[in-house]
Amino acid sequence: MATLDEAPIFNLKAVVQETGLKPDTLRAWERRYGIPDPNRTSGGHRLYSQRDIETLKWMIARQNEGLSISRAVSLWETLLETGQDPLDMPQYAAASSSHGMRVEPGESISEHRAAWVQTCLAFDSQQAEALLAQAFALYPLEAVCFEVLQKGLSEIGAGWYSGEVTVQQEHFASAMATRRLETLLAATPPPTRGGRILIGCAPDDDHTFSALLLSLLLRRMGLDVVYLGANTPNEQLEETVETIHPDLVVMVAQHLSSAAALLEVAEALRGVPVPLAFGGRVFEQIAGLQDHIPGYHLGPRLEDAPAIIEGLLGNRAVPAAPLVASAAYKATLQHFEARHLMLEARVSEMLSTSAIEQAHMDVALQNFSSSIASGLKLGSLDLIEMDLDWLHGLLSNLHLPERFLHVYLEAYRVAAHAVLDERGQILLHWLDKIGLEYT
Repeated sequence: MATLDEAPIFNLKAVVQETGLKPDTLRAWERRYGIPDPNRTSGGHRLYSQRDIETLKWMIARQNEGLSISRAVSLWETLLETGQDPLDMPQYAAASSSHGMRVEPGESISEHRAAWVQTCLAFDSQQAEALLAQAFALYPLEAVCFEVLQKGLSEIGAGWYSGEVTVQQEHFASAMATRRLETLLAATPPPTRGGRILIGCAPDDDHTFSALLLSLLLRRMGLDVVYLGANTPNEQLEETVETIHPDLVVMVAQHLSSAAALLEVAEALRGVPVPLAFGGRVFEQIAGLQDHIPGYHLGPRLEDAPAIIEGLLGNRAVPAAPLVASAAYKATLQHFEARHLMLEARVSEMLSTSAIEQAHMDVALQNFSSSIASGLKLGSLDLIEMDLDWLHGLLSNLHLPERFLHVYLEAYRVAAHAVLDERGQILLHWLDKIGLEYT
């Protein structure tokens, strides 16, 4: 591998075809991690080498093994710093063919997952239920929950994002998986061990699967779990905790806005006091996000969370102090919240003559403004970039014009400069910077 050609000869389309990665993902990895680092033509178009392509395949293989992209890049850089070429290391070449399966009761469990996904996409509830019943009869409960339900929902979610699966299909599968977990949870025996845990989804988060599955796993360990469900509000949370007397509160967040809402959860728990533990997909998507939340991060894998929680109940170390928003950030947030509706109206007016449908415009405005407010609450607008990459990909999959995000961000930037005053300088500077990155 050390002799791989480093001549920049492949265009973006060729790399997409070779690796299966989306252009948005390639650009995001390049911007955030410097991998790959393509050359540019005189016209500004990216050109990649064969080594760039193999590097990307190496990153994909590490993701298939369970690493986040940030951790894969860290491993790559560590190997290079020690004088080793990751592409020349046989152990990683062998791992590249792995599918990253962590539960291996039998190869056909993947076939159960594929069949279950197809029946859900066909809205065939009877056959889907039969497949789950068969899977639970053949394999351990944990294996079916992770390998069929969790991974199946992940595949369906990816299909929705790429435009190949409808919202109705995604909701049908999610509802079926949720009902199954609720049934299993109701059937668990009474607790046999000390320690009570309160589990819920963060405010404004309706994705219950992970919280339900975690509740089920802990119940099966004999622990006393009180599950609160979706969108756990902060109102009366302190009163609820005083009634339940938990030893630990666990909140699951899947989006940046719900992660930011955990700041208010932590504040509500401060008067009790009961420690907060948290997890969710968003903390793996956005590097360093967990450092802004006061409490115990449960790590990147749901499979590992029960053991971490058990450890917290037995020997609770003091969590690291979180990164706190500065006074300037707090002032900018207050100013933005007071004027964001005026700002959004200005953006809509500026883009009213474009070919963009109003429904798509409303989605973009709602997501972007929510992300900005969340970044300001958490004390770092740089946390929004993952949301921007996600939004860019979604809009591309909706077949909107390729340069829509740039046009939209420019309109938002101009409107912000017109609506916000000097109290919004932090946001205005960031909008100026991010606009250049998406040109």
